[in-house]
This record gives sequence, structure tokens and C-alpha cells, in this order.
Amino acid sequence: MIEAYRWRQVAVRNLDWEEMQKVYSNRSFPFDQPDGQVYYPEFDDIENSIDKQSLFYSTQKAAAAADQFRYNSMQIIDKEKTALARLDIKIDTPLGLIVLLGTTDNSYTAENVFILIDFGGNDNFSGLAGATSSLLNPISVMIDFEGDDHYSNTLRNTISQGAGIFGTGLLLDLKGNDTYESKYYSQGMGVFGAGILCDVQGNDKYKLDFSGQGCGYFGIGMLLDSQGDDEYYIFGDGQGMGGVNGLGIIADYAGNDKYTAEWNPEVLDRGDYHSDKKVNENYVQGAGIGRRGDGSDGHCWAGGQGAIIDIYGDDVYSAGNFSQGIGYWFGLGVMYDKEGNDEFNSVYFTQAAGAHFAMGVIVDESGNDRHLLEKTGGAGLSFGWDWVNTLFVDKGGDDYYQAYKMSIANAQLRSNTYFIEVGGNDTYRVRSDKGFLGDATIHSSFNKPGRSETYFSEGSQIALFIEIGGIDDYLIWNKEVKVWEKAEKTGNNMEWSFQ
Repeated sequence: MIEAYRWRQVAVRNLDWEEMQKVYSNRSFPFDQPDGQVYYPEFDDIENSIDKQSLFYSTQKAAAAADQFRYNSMQIIDKEKTALARLDIKIDTPLGLIVLLGTTDNSYTAENVFILIDFGGNDNFSGLAGATSSLLNPISVMIDFEGDDHYSNTLRNTISQGAGIFGTGLLLDLKGNDTYESKYYSQGMGVFGAGILCDVQGNDKYKLDFSGQGCGYFGIGMLLDSQGDDEYYIFGDGQGMGGVNGLGIIADYAGNDKYTAEWNPEVLDRGDYHSDKKVNENYVQGAGIGRRGDGSDGHCWAGGQGAIIDIYGDDVYSAGNFSQGIGYWFGLGVMYDKEGNDEFNSVYFTQAAGAHFAMGVIVDESGNDRHLLEKTGGAGLSFGWDWVNTLFVDKGGDDYYQAYKMSIANAQLRSNTYFIEVGGNDTYRVRSDKGFLGDATIHSSFNKPGRSETYFSEGSQIALFIEIGGIDDYLIWNKEVKVWEKAEKTGNNMEWSFQ
């Protein structure tokens, strides 16, 4: 851990302390970036001067030290239950507190912690559990060995539960049915640093307002869960979100899991004009989101890489707009599900979609899945707007798809969209025989470009829909009689073109 601190100091050697403090205390940054509303020059200055190689080598050192300690300690804990029960040790050091807690039920408020080890018990932890509490406390690692624990942080300006700003925050919980609750910048979140929350075993619940559950801005955020039926809830900006020049990953290995982002503006108002302000924009579940400054102050930052990865289990994913494999402004969003009968519910700019020089991807390896674009559902299931590449791949299973507008391999404004379905008896329900199933829409600016958009005439675009195997149903909504009818222009063993 001392080595981790040393490499962090190397990383920030060229930075201005006052600028670092402005970044550390800024909680408005995520809300101001997508359309370039507010420019914070200190972020630019630090990005140009920080030594990221040394910074993330520091994170590797801290993570390796925690893992080594976990492995070595588990071999002796069962033999020393009696002695460990009496532990209550706190040692103050220049890098923060070293805290050792025993196997009884504890309540502890974490602040300025360098290393915190809890050997068991059903505990309550508040404050900055596994989070960097200041610029002088840049490395904070917490390990909890067992017990049904409750992690709670009620303060908006306090980071927690695996969060690192200009350093590394790591929270490792090995066993128990745990609950995590926080407001901002928590549960696997990094800004010019790395935040990692890793829960190994148990049926866990995660609840957060904004920016976490695998979220990074100029840094790395990871939420990793191995076993159990877990529930994840967030208002926005997370569940695998790479903000400007960041990496955000949420990965769950096994269990029937539920991922929810709040879409209803009556609960929290982030109403998106694409849905008449009736559905929230979330930026979640595999989202790479950049700062589009071409319409404001001109400062543009490329979006990062966001990924949501789930390996085993029957899972449910729910979100509003800008979600589920979404890229925005040079960002990359990836959604990967290996196995299980899964359900994907979302609304607009979603499920392998992108806008403005971005990429969106969904890969589902198996299972009988349902992909529903609800409310004003569209711009999804492999949809690109303005020089975007999108890929949707589903292999195996009897799958169901529903969309209302511009979806299922629809390319707009020189984008390339690919939708590939392999195997299974699938059902497609769409609202029209145009704008779906491989439609690359032609605009007048392609042949007669305006003075401000000449580059549109220089590119090409592809919308490719491929259905391999199975006996599939293609249905179109008849709005006059309000029934689903068999499509005439699309069907099994057919080819069609919209050119």
C-alpha cells in the first residue's frame, strides 16, 4: 500500500494543488457535459499534465495488495475466531487511519481511512467506506470478510463505497447479503483515479442517485459482483458508463439480476425532448458519453467506454433514453449478456444505438429474450444518427422485438447499422414497412449539400438486417383497425431493399 501511495505521488507531480481541489469538490460536472453547458478549465489543464500510467499502476499495486491480504487471511480466520472477535484497533498514520474490526456486529463511520479490515459480523458502515476522503488521503482500501452488511452514505458531496478521485478507492466485500446506498460518486466510480467495488458472494442490493455503479470521468470506475441474485437501481450516469475520457464497467457473473434506471420524470426529472419530456435521459447500462461543445463554447471531449457485462442468469434490464449499448459524441457503449432468458426494456436512443460519431453494441449469446422499445420507443436495436457505427447480435433462442419508429437496423445521416439474428423462432413487431429491418434513409443533403454540411455528400451508409434460421413472424401495426397484421414486404426466406 505504501508503494501504491508512492506511485500516486509520481502521477500528480506536475499538477496544481488548487486546480486539483476544484476537481475533487466538483459534483456538478456530470450534469453540465453532454451538450457543453458549462466549461471547467481545470479538468482540461489536469488532463494535459497528469501521469496516468503511474496513476493506474498505483491502482494495480493497491488492488494486488488487497487481494494478497484476502487470500492469506482467509486461511487463518476460522482458526482464530475467538481472538478476532475482540479486535478493535485504530492506528493513525500520515496516510490515514488503519482500522481493524472484529467478528462482532459493528457500526463504523469511515473517514480518512487508509486501510480498514472487518473480519465479520452484520455491520453498518457509513461515511467514506473505501473512498478517498481528500487529496491527502489518496489511497483507501476496505475489506469486509463476511456478514450481512449495510453501507450507507446520505451526504450528496461525500463520495463512498469504492470511489477514487486523484487516487484509488477500493471496497472488497467477500460474503453476505449486503445493501449499498449512496447519493453521488459511489459504488465503483473514478475521476482522475480509480474506484472499485467488488462483492464476491450474496444477494445484494445497490441503490444510487448519480455517477456510479461503474462510472468514470477521466478515470476508471468498476462495480464487480460474482454470485447471487442482485438488484441495481440508479437515477442516471452509471451502470457501466464511460464519461468524458473515462472507463466505466459493471460486471455480474452469475444470478438472476435486475438492473433499473429511473425513466419516470415524476420520480426524478431528467425529461428528454426526444420523448416530449415524458421519459428521462439516463446514460446507463453500457454508455459512452462525450462532451459536445460544437454548439456552445467549442470545447469537445470524446466520450469514454462504458460496458455492462452479465454472464449467467435470467436478467431484467430497464431504462429510459440513452441507454443499453449507447454511444454519444465519440463514445463507445457495449452491452454483453452470455446466457439466460433476459428482458430488455427501454425507450429511445437505446439497445445498440448512437449519435454523433459514436458506436453502440449489444451481443447476446443465448436465451429466449425480449427486446421492447416502449413509450415513444425508437432509435434503437441498431440505430445510428450522424456518422455512427452500431452492431446488434443475438444468437439462439426464440426472441421477441418491438419498436415504434426508426429501429432494427436503421441508418440515418451517414451511419452504418448491423442487426444479426442467428437461430430461433423470432417475432418482430414494428409500426411501418419503412424505417425498420434494414432501412438506410436518404436525405436531400446527401446529393445537394448545404454550405455548412458538405461532408454529408462524401460518405456512404449501410443498414443491414440479417435473420438466419428459424420460422419467424413479421408483424405490422394497422392503426386504422388497431391490430397486428402479417407484413407483406418482409418475411421468411425473403430479401428486400429500401433503395
